[in-house]
Amino acid sequence: MLVLSRRLRLGAVLLVFGALSCRQFRPAEDRVYTIGYNEAPPYYSAAAAGKPRGFVCDVMNEAARRLRIRLQWVPVTGRPQDALTQARVDLWPRMSRTPDRLRAHHITQPWMKLSFSLVTIDTRGTFAPPSVKPLAIGNLAGDSTMAKSLFPNRTLLRHSSIEQALEALCRGDVDEAMFEYRRGFDAIMRRPEVCQKINLTMVPLEASILPVGIASTQEAAAVANAMHDEISKMLPDGTLGRLQAWWFHEAPTETQTLMESAAAQRTANIMLACTALLVVVLGVALWQAVRARRSSKAARNASRAKSEFVANISHEIRTPMNGVMGMTSLLSGSELSDQQREMVDTIQTSAASLLTVLNDILDFSKIEAGKLSLESSAFDPKEIVQGVIALMSGTAVQKGLYLAQDYDSGIPARLMGDPARLRQILNNLVGNAVKFTAQGGVRVSMRLERQGEHPLWVRIAVSDTGIGIDPESARNLFQPFTQADATTNRKFGGTGLGLAISRQLVELMGGEIGLESKAGAGSTFWLLIPFEIAAAPATLPAGDAGAPAAPVVPGKVLLVEDNLVNAKVAERLLAKIGHTVHVAHDGEEACNMALREMYDVILMDVHMPGMDGFEATAAIRKAQGRGPRTPIIALTASAMDGDRQRCMSAGMDDYLAKPIDPERLLSMVSQWISESRRSEVSTLGTRNS
Repeated sequence: MLVLSRRLRLGAVLLVFGALSCRQFRPAEDRVYTIGYNEAPPYYSAAAAGKPRGFVCDVMNEAARRLRIRLQWVPVTGRPQDALTQARVDLWPRMSRTPDRLRAHHITQPWMKLSFSLVTIDTRGTFAPPSVKPLAIGNLAGDSTMAKSLFPNRTLLRHSSIEQALEALCRGDVDEAMFEYRRGFDAIMRRPEVCQKINLTMVPLEASILPVGIASTQEAAAVANAMHDEISKMLPDGTLGRLQAWWFHEAPTETQTLMESAAAQRTANIMLACTALLVVVLGVALWQAVRARRSSKAARNASRAKSEFVANISHEIRTPMNGVMGMTSLLSGSELSDQQREMVDTIQTSAASLLTVLNDILDFSKIEAGKLSLESSAFDPKEIVQGVIALMSGTAVQKGLYLAQDYDSGIPARLMGDPARLRQILNNLVGNAVKFTAQGGVRVSMRLERQGEHPLWVRIAVSDTGIGIDPESARNLFQPFTQADATTNRKFGGTGLGLAISRQLVELMGGEIGLESKAGAGSTFWLLIPFEIAAAPATLPAGDAGAPAAPVVPGKVLLVEDNLVNAKVAERLLAKIGHTVHVAHDGEEACNMALREMYDVILMDVHMPGMDGFEATAAIRKAQGRGPRTPIIALTASAMDGDRQRCMSAGMDDYLAKPIDPERLLSMVSQWISESRRSEVSTLGTRNS
């Protein structure tokens, strides 16, 4: 009975919690909410039977009908904020969110925005000097507020109606009048008698946007919020569009912009929160996989399966990350205030840090799944060391540390190996040395260890004067998710994957990695790696040395991307430097467009519903036959080894992993456009000969 009683109590608590969590706005059945209006056609104006008519009236009435809220429209003379303060009305349908009004009343987020225009007498063909007469405005507070903001040095002549202001303009009392655009247009269409034979011109004013929300008394705040939310639902279902088309004969672009901006902000916040949560979940999953791997062969297989899962899910992480980082990059290039730029810089830094964590997790999962392979190309080892030191020098200078190098002149100028992975290892070791050193500095040395042998064995050492590591902690330091002790993880941060990844990379290179350290006496991390000597590079013709790079030639680009955010990012980046961009949202549409028009380059997303990027590429190559071959660059969030080769085998010409680096994207597109143009010239020359 005791157990049953506890279960009943628990069930009751869950039911109450569920009921509270599902609670929605419920208006009082016997309450009538008064909502004010004044003469401001076409938004609202008095009509027959004392009921106002207009666009705003229709929107408010429809929202109230859906919410079962009873409204009573009340005509108001004087200022709307006074009517709210004196409790003559509960609601006002549109009011700008100025600081003084927000202190006195509740105002929802904007649901529409107003723009303003300057009305003048058409003087085309004659010279019109700048006006020194007063500026005529209408009777609403918004007219006065915007006029003072845009024309602080002009004398304002306020009239009791827009019609009277137009009459003053037509009589010559003033040279210009300023009205809210739609109210002004409505008044001009119903122009007063004195203006019948006069041509009037409306000139839109830049930076004259005034967002407005629903204002209310504090007691009616819940009603105002519910109506705002209901209006936002009227946009996707087409109701708002029909009302705006009926009253203004135009699409709801302004309201849609505000609603979509708010929705995009909510989506971005949710996406960032989910990404952060996913990283935590992945970290826990990997930690559990490592523990299970030590117990039995079955557990090791489970660890490998989880690592493969991480590699696959990274595609889903990189796709929204591409949107976050791309849109932030575009935003940073726009005009921002100092405070806004500081916030954008913070987002970029945080996104880059999150991407570093994701890359570490992905590298670790590649290694665990046995899917990480090394490249082999010629590189300059001295250049690698100098590049790492240059990258870390800024942080070292900020901490007051020296950063030095010792380089053995006997090391050949060109070696064969994987320069990107070697740079990754050194970045990790030197970065850790700078992070854990408070005084003194860091020294990087590179020398031949076993001269005369083949291959060459090169020893690289990173020494610091930092906190040092005791022998017991050093034994586990190269294990995943491990740092010297728990306090350093909190003080200095980090996932604990860097050294584990470095050890795995060194072992894949056929080398060794080790540590010499004492607590409080600094540390030396060393690598011993075999390299082959690379052949000397071919000598460039004398005329090519130092030749300036060819200017970027704008080209015609076909962008194939099913994700709307990523498509918008790439389209704006390319259009910004002069490229003409056409967008296809699936493989079938891309094939039709590629066969209908000639493009200089095609950017092809790989994973799409229906016909994917591989199938689309194969279809395009088959249709082109032996004719001109349009370069196709793969855009994919799949970053595992083998993905690049799969794209090349499918007929693509290059590969770019998401999140996309804007500079790398633009450089790669320009390179392939130039190559495409050279191929066209060569083909024409062959045909003419």
